[in-house]
Amino acid sequence: MPLHFENHPRARRGFVLFATATSAVAILGMVGLCLDLARLSIARNELQNYADAAAIAATDQLDGTTTGIDNAITEARTNVNKWHFDNNAVGTVIVDFATSPAGTFVANPNPAADYAFARIRARGSVPVHFLPIFAGLGVSRTVQATSVAGSPDAQPPQAEHGGADIASDYAPPAPDKPFVSQ
Repeated sequence: MPLHFENHPRARRGFVLFATATSAVAILGMVGLCLDLARLSIARNELQNYADAAAIAATDQLDGTTTGIDNAITEARTNVNKWHFDNNAVGTVIVDFATSPAGTFVANPNPAADYAFARIRARGSVPVHFLPIFAGLGVSRTVQATSVAGSPDAQPPQAEHGGADIASDYAPPAPDKPFVSQ
């Protein structure tokens, strides 16, 4: 009886080694890709925390004068928060101002009388190691976060439906009345 090559145990001996090596490379590649994506996500969250804190600190300085604008810019750019696992200062911080949260933002308004909202845009570059191999991207990716905060003295914007306050549309219920979602 003739031997069939595919049923012979020696023919299958190298396949286990090949399958293990191929699987190990694929698994390590996916782990590396996950590490890069997690690193980008953490950097984005750190920059968002910076932008939020800087926006609040900047609006505390707004007083309707150009000196208040200058103080707000300085406060936003010298925020003590860091990123990249709290090791690096944020390199690119863009600060601009508006009269409403949805308004047109201006870098240095003059006169500064009605400018009560600050927008902070923080950017950073994160080195990646496995993403360039799989996606063909560069060795670093730019991450950005944006935050807008308003001065406590700012008037809430008016809604377009009859002039009612937007803030009153989302006001929490009175303590003695239960909240009912509609």
